[in-house]
Amino acid sequence: HVDFPAKEYPITIEHLLTHSSGIPDFTRTAAYTPEAYANAITLPELIALFADEPLEFAPGIRWSYSNSGYILLTAIIENVSGQSWSDYAREHLFETAGMTSSSAAIAGGPLDNEAVGYAEGEQGWEPAYPISLSWPRAAGCIRSTVRDLWAWNRSVFAGKLVGTAMLTNAHRPFQLSDGSTTDYGYGWFLQNVQGSPTIEHNGGIDGFTSASLYLPQEELYVAVLVNRQTGDATDLAPILAAIALGKPYGGPALPLSAEVAQDYIGVYVNPEGVERYITADEKGLHAQRQGSIVLDLDHLGNDHFIYHGDVITITFERADGRVVGARFVSRGGEEQLTRSDRPIPVRKEIPLNGAELQRYVGTYEMAAGFTLTFRVEGDRFFAQATRQPEFELFGEGPHAFFLKVVDARIE
Repeated sequence: HVDFPAKEYPITIEHLLTHSSGIPDFTRTAAYTPEAYANAITLPELIALFADEPLEFAPGIRWSYSNSGYILLTAIIENVSGQSWSDYAREHLFETAGMTSSSAAIAGGPLDNEAVGYAEGEQGWEPAYPISLSWPRAAGCIRSTVRDLWAWNRSVFAGKLVGTAMLTNAHRPFQLSDGSTTDYGYGWFLQNVQGSPTIEHNGGIDGFTSASLYLPQEELYVAVLVNRQTGDATDLAPILAAIALGKPYGGPALPLSAEVAQDYIGVYVNPEGVERYITADEKGLHAQRQGSIVLDLDHLGNDHFIYHGDVITITFERADGRVVGARFVSRGGEEQLTRSDRPIPVRKEIPLNGAELQRYVGTYEMAAGFTLTFRVEGDRFFAQATRQPEFELFGEGPHAFFLKVVDARIE
C-alpha cells in the first residue's frame, strides 16, 4: 500500500498505529528544521527523509513514539481510498461526525478565525515559527475547536467511525513481543484520572498544544486547546476532569518545617532498581528521578505530597515512626519505592572564571542538524541545544561541567 523499502523485519499497519515499528521519527532528523518545515513538502519527499534510515529496533519489541509511522499511514489511506488525506478526512471523518469547524487541509493558508500560535522568545511570547501543514499531515495537521472535538468523541464511541471490534483493539494496551504491555492502543493513550480509566491523547506543534481526554465509565470528556508552546493543555485536561468528577487533585499547600523535612531525605528505589532522590533546602522538599530533573513537592499533610503544578503524588510510608518507603502515583499507575541506605549523589561545585571559560565559547555540532551553543556571562557559563531552552552549567573539574536542572554532565 505504500512505496517504502523492505527492512530486515516485516512491518505491519498495527506496528505503525502503536508506535512499535522501530522506524525513526522524522521530527528528530537533521532535515526537520524551522527553515525546512516553513516550506511545503510532498508526501514522497517526506517519506524519503526516513525511508532509508535503519530501524531503531525490531518491530514489536519496544514502544517509541514515531510520527513517521503516521506519515506512512497517510500514504496508505491515500493509496487505498484514492483520495487525498485532506479530502478523506473531510468526507469520512468530519462530515460523518458533524464537525463543521474542522479542517485537515495542508494548503490554503489560515482558516477563518484561526488562532495565532506563540512561542516563548527572548522578549516574551512571540509568534511561533511558521510550519507548512504538508509536514505533519495525518500525524497532526488537523485544526479544530473544542465543540467539534466533543462531536468527534461522541461519534467514535457511538460506532459511527470505527467498528466495535476495531475500537476494542484501539482502546486495549498493545502487547509487545515479550508479553509486556504499553499504555497505548491504536492512536490513544490509556491512563487514569483519580483511578478512573481514560482514553486520551495530547499533541503539540510550533505555537500550539492540545489535549483530548475521555472517561468512558463516567462519560466525561475534556478537550483543551492552547495557542502557545507550553504544557498547559496536557496539565489542565486531567485537572479539569478530576474537578468534574468531584475528586480534585491536591489541595492547599501546607507549611513543612525543616525538622520534619529531614524525615524524608534519602534515596528511594523502585522494583526495577531506578533511584529517586528526595532532598530538602530552605525552599522545601524536592524529588529527582535518576537521570531526570529536580522537581518541587508541595506538602499536603500526613506524609502526603504532590508535585508542584502537576497531579503526580508521593506518599511516604513509615514503620515505627521512621520513613521506610513511599508510594508514587502518576496518571500511568502506581510505583512502590523502598528507602535505601545509599547516599544521595552529590557533585562538588568549583568556582568558574569567565576569562578561562572563553576558550569554550562557540557552537559545536554534535550530530547532523543538532548543535550545542556555549556562552559566558561574567563568571557564569550557559549552554543551549538546538530547539531547546538555555541552561546554566556549573564547574566540576578541569574541562568538566554539570547541570543542576537535570542529571547530566559535559566534558
